[in-house]
Formats: sequence, structure tokens, C-alpha cells
Amino acid sequence: MEPSLSSLRSQTAMITALSRAGHLDRAKDLFDRMPEHDLVSWNAMLAAFAEHGHLRDAQDLFQAMRERNLISCDTSFSCVLAACSRVGDFSRARACFRSMSVDYALQPTRQHHCCVIDALGRAKYVASARDLLESMPFVPDPLDWRCLAGAIAII
Repeated sequence: MEPSLSSLRSQTAMITALSRAGHLDRAKDLFDRMPEHDLVSWNAMLAAFAEHGHLRDAQDLFQAMRERNLISCDTSFSCVLAACSRVGDFSRARACFRSMSVDYALQPTRQHHCCVIDALGRAKYVASARDLLESMPFVPDPLDWRCLAGAIAII
């Protein structure tokens, strides 16, 4: 019997709630036990891994999504970029950022740029982070500058 849409939404909301409460293992267990997933539930689990800095888990889940042809929106990329940023892994952030446009024809958003700027800053590539901030196809706003300043403050 297929789960109802409300059941799927409830389980996805629980994944988010468990993660935010610091229970990542329980969130992952719930995700694994769900009889069916949609793009929102996959992204909820990706976001949970990103929030807790579990880059390897986020990448593994992202790869599983790719294998199922579920990468269709920029939210999935935002989650992986956030995980890269959280741990300061610029090389993976750069590869993910490039893959968005090259492999999926998705236009990087301001949020994607900020994740890469943050990853650059945390990896101590401050000049490159500033260059990206100043060359992105958006006029930097105060939040963008705070992203750079926050990354620099961490190092």
C-alpha cells in the first residue's frame, strides 16, 4: 500500500524536526524506513546532513539522487554546497558549483555563490572569496558581505 501524501509530508517534516533537535541519526533512520521518497524528502535529508557538517553523507545521498535522476532543482545543490561550506571544502564546492551549470543547466543563485564564498573563506582563500563576491552576476548586498566576513572570522 502506498503512503498517502500527508504521510509523506509528515515524515519529511519529522526528518527536519529531528535534525534541528540534534537527532541526525534518528532523522536518517526515519528516512531509511520511509517506504517512498519525493524530492522534498530527499532534500530534507540533504539539508540535515549539511546542517550537521556531514559532507560525505550529503555527497553519498546526492549521488543516490543522481542515480535516480532526481536532481532537478537548485535546492539539492544548495544543500551540498552548504555542507561543503560548513567544513571548508572548497574543491568539492567548486566541483558542485560547476556541475550545476555544466551538467544540469541550472543557473547558480545568490545562495549558491554565498556558499562557495563561505567555503573559500573557510579554506583561507580570502582574496578568491572576495573576487567571487565582486564578480558574481548580482550586486553584492550586505548579507553577501556578511557571508564573506563570517567565513573570514572563522579562520
